[in-house]
Amino acid sequence: MSSTSDSCVPTYYIERCKRNRRASLILITNKILSCVIHLYKIGTMAIYLVMIYSKISDVINID
Repeated sequence: MSSTSDSCVPTYYIERCKRNRRASLILITNKILSCVIHLYKIGTMAIYLVMIYSKISDVINID
């Protein structure tokens, strides 16, 4: 059933390779997610600052 190349390489090594690949994928996705969340936080902060600034300028204009 298995080819000669598979029989030469131990199965645990192949499993470890698969696990390492999965772990690196998880790490990459975690980094991307943390980056996206960080950008989202910065964006919401910027929106709040703009809203506060517009409120302050409205108050100054009323006076």
